[in-house]
Amino acid sequence: MCKLGDLVARTVCRVRNDLYCKEHTMSKLQQILRNPNRRAVWTGVLIGILIVLFGSVSLLYANFGVEDIPSQTGQLQTSLPLCPESEHNPAQWHALINTAGTCHFDHEHKHNPNDVADIFGPAGAWFGGQSISYPWQTPDENLHKHEAYSWIVRRDVPSLGRSMWIKAFRWQVHATTAPFTGMNGELHGGYLTRFHSYSLEAQVCNSAGNCGIVRTGGWIDFGHLELQGLDACVNLPHDPSQQETCGSLARRRIHIPGISPFFWYGSLGLPGTNSALDPAVLAVASADGSADVVPNDLYSLNFFCPAWDCVRNNSTISAHAVQFDIGKQYDPDKDGLASFTGYIDRYGSIVAGCTTPGLDCIPLSIVNAPVGKVQYRDDQDMGFNSAGEKDFDISPPGEWWIKYPGMASPPPATSTPTTPQPTLTPSPTPDNSCPRGGCATPRATRPPTIMDH
Repeated sequence: MCKLGDLVARTVCRVRNDLYCKEHTMSKLQQILRNPNRRAVWTGVLIGILIVLFGSVSLLYANFGVEDIPSQTGQLQTSLPLCPESEHNPAQWHALINTAGTCHFDHEHKHNPNDVADIFGPAGAWFGGQSISYPWQTPDENLHKHEAYSWIVRRDVPSLGRSMWIKAFRWQVHATTAPFTGMNGELHGGYLTRFHSYSLEAQVCNSAGNCGIVRTGGWIDFGHLELQGLDACVNLPHDPSQQETCGSLARRRIHIPGISPFFWYGSLGLPGTNSALDPAVLAVASADGSADVVPNDLYSLNFFCPAWDCVRNNSTISAHAVQFDIGKQYDPDKDGLASFTGYIDRYGSIVAGCTTPGLDCIPLSIVNAPVGKVQYRDDQDMGFNSAGEKDFDISPPGEWWIKYPGMASPPPATSTPTTPQPTLTPSPTPDNSCPRGGCATPRATRPPTIMDH
């Protein structure tokens, strides 16, 4: 009976695309099955549910699997040449084609951050003026991994009856499935890496008509690599995060072997510490990750399309969750509106002595923002539908302009591992004291050793 209940729980969660609901579903099923008077009846009911759900699971995997990603929208009908290097400014946002529409790049940076410039001002102006990257990037990030910067922009988000909500935001995040090839052929970044940089500006409003602005940035702790379907946290030889975060709902890079879409849940702040906006969680989803995560071959480039001639090319993105808490400490006059101007380090803790933006001198600005915990969520298939609603690959039919980051031609199939292959550890029971989308008090207390970014 326990095995039957477990199978139903897993299947229900798979249909919902709710990859952290299994424990809650199992708890309810176990309560039912413990009653001997109900057991026979519910056994038949569960078997019937499974028959229906397995059909739904097949449909789900057909919709989001390797062979079917949402089709391109807004395709160009005319071929263009590749832009010369002199046309590209690595500090400025651009689409797949240049502003004049005369040539194309081999990558793009998703939403235009200046679509909300009327709310937040010019992109990047609050820390120095560039619209791609920032002074707190991870080491040489914009130099070697520039193509992975993406903007996610939302505006005019309805309140949906909430007394406080995020009405607009623009979030720059460094995220992609495929690792990057280093100078010596080693792989780093992508799904192999725990910490990825970000910047965030959010307009927070309440039902009284007050709206304020929050600006921050730093390094998101995306915790451990978690392979769904195998229920496994991955022990990466260069990454100690498995011991720190395995079982955490708010720090994990979720991939399903053989499936292109992925979810990453990240927290602002190290385990066992409180960030300035704690509990703060950022979760990103994509419908078309380019690299498969093969459990026994993580240090090879296992592309779904080795020649990058298909839609699985990292050209979609969505925010599944944006959550933070504007604390009462920022509201000394207790009028319900917070204001603060200062600096934080890369992990979100307030620091003193800073005068200009830098790695551990990141501006934190709160201007007349309502006090309290606020969250934006995209629960439509965990953000998959929104991730796939707009494909930023506008290559004309028969052409595929987006290529492996940093390369103008198809990439090599594999790279020789420079470290031992990882091992898999069964996931412990998640900390169910964590609310959906975040953990106010992470279970781990020992700060991790930062080894790779």
